[in-house]
Amino acid sequence: MSEEEKDLAIRRWFVLIAGIVLQTAIGGIYAWSAFVPSLVELGLTRTQTGLLLGVQILVFTVVTIPAGAMLRRWGPRVPAFFGAVLFCSGYGLASLAGNSFVLLLISLGFVAGTGIGMVYVCPLSTGMQWFPRNRGMVTGVATAGFGLGAILLANVANYAIDIHGKSVHEMFQITALCFGGTALVASLFLKIPSVVPVQAKGVTKAVSYRSPWFLTIVFAMFSATFAGLLLSGNLKPFILSTIESESFAVTSITLFAIGNTVGRLTWGAVLDRFKSFQTILVALGFLAVTLVAFVVVIEFLPHKLLLPLILFVGFGFGASFVIYASAIVERFGMELLNRLYPIAFVGYGIAALVAPATGGWIADVHGTYTPGIALSFVLVFAAFLIALYTGNKEFHKRGDL
Repeated sequence: MSEEEKDLAIRRWFVLIAGIVLQTAIGGIYAWSAFVPSLVELGLTRTQTGLLLGVQILVFTVVTIPAGAMLRRWGPRVPAFFGAVLFCSGYGLASLAGNSFVLLLISLGFVAGTGIGMVYVCPLSTGMQWFPRNRGMVTGVATAGFGLGAILLANVANYAIDIHGKSVHEMFQITALCFGGTALVASLFLKIPSVVPVQAKGVTKAVSYRSPWFLTIVFAMFSATFAGLLLSGNLKPFILSTIESESFAVTSITLFAIGNTVGRLTWGAVLDRFKSFQTILVALGFLAVTLVAFVVVIEFLPHKLLLPLILFVGFGFGASFVIYASAIVERFGMELLNRLYPIAFVGYGIAALVAPATGGWIADVHGTYTPGIALSFVLVFAAFLIALYTGNKEFHKRGDL
């Protein structure tokens, strides 16, 4: 191996590590339920706390569309850096918002949400370009940082709020300084390789937007993330209402985050060995079965059995952030990833807007989260059936099955 090849190999690993650190810094969004009890004590309803999470994720997913255009024009460093600045600013403003729902919505939902969207798309696309033969692995590793961020923030929040009596506003300040500051530094290490990505033969942007397989990917992204977000966005109050244990509640957030993180790594490895069509079916089927088991345990079995199922839901949820990006590259080519994936990602944003608030509303009205879990199963199973039909039709036509 020449010195130039060695330098290139070292550089691509630095870029990958920077991407993981970036995703970890902004990934605390999945630890949101750790803040919910404190915000409810300030006077917010559970529906409002669900909306805060939902708007933040919706804004974040919509922003990935212009962020993808910025990335194509200026490279990953510019959108990632300015995204990190907005992330810091959003959580910093939230620390000064008191109990004002409107101010929290602006600072967390719009300012921080915009920052997350600008950052998120950069490590994913950049990593795939540096590791074109291991797209599944790289996507899984890069996005696993998002799940790792939730583990870190959930435990930091538990230590600061529940053990040391810090206020939720002080925790927002810690998030801005520590997590946001880390993102600022990591963004400076992103760089694209001097390789022109190749578009899949015979595919145009217009054709791909209308493709039944692409529309299926969008719906599958919505359904699977709806299920994960309805649970994760209400996880702490849900566990407190069923098991009535603070330690179990904190453990449940960590278990979901671990499942999410390990899931991204595992599904990425699976993708490098099997086609995306088969992997999507297995992932949706796994999540559907887990949701059925969830309802059975809530209704008929000891509630402590929910803890391993929370891990499994997180595992199935994590697949969404690996398999659909790789499926787009496999079918439509690397060149269209930055155009198509943000559109598919909006399915996740819509789910984020409605799922946590729906779970909170169901709990407010019916006193239980069970109907919400059942609704999640219906959506995931529908996505499975649609993927089975459109995938068979699409890939049989192309001779790939």
